[in-house]
Amino acid sequence: MPICRVCNDKFPNKIKIDGQVKNISNRKRCLKCSPFGNSKSGCPSEISRHDKVIGQCRVCGNTKGLRGGGRCHSCNTKIRRYKMKLKAVEYLGGKCLICGYDKNIIGFDFHHVNGKDFGIGNCASKSWETVKKELDKCQLLCVICHRIEHSNRDGDNFIKETEKYRGKYGF
Repeated sequence: MPICRVCNDKFPNKIKIDGQVKNISNRKRCLKCSPFGNSKSGCPSEISRHDKVIGQCRVCGNTKGLRGGGRCHSCNTKIRRYKMKLKAVEYLGGKCLICGYDKNIIGFDFHHVNGKDFGIGNCASKSWETVKKELDKCQLLCVICHRIEHSNRDGDNFIKETEKYRGKYGF
């Protein structure tokens, strides 16, 4: 017999409604707390099931969108992304290819040098084999070296034009 997640009462697997037998064994809430065709709670407490606090996320304290393990959807996604980045940083050597930075993984970027099918930051739901193929097109750089790598401001033409420019303030 299922147990209602809202009021913790047991309810039957099947019930007869309008002369028809309905299978309600897959429901998460009893008919008192969630009647057919009504998304609002029918509980005597008059609290909507969406407002009722059933638990809190162990990471951020959020009370909505709880998933297995006592964490909310957002925190589960952040954890998956973080773990994938840890593995990716380790796979590419664990330090910046240019300056040797090897501290906090938040300070690393993946610089694509041979085309790009997807960004490494958006791969928490992809298989490790797929991610490795994309990482093989990348260099591990710290955020500063990556920014410099993409900068076009240090070219000779830019420097010459900067020296000639007198602009609004005369410098």
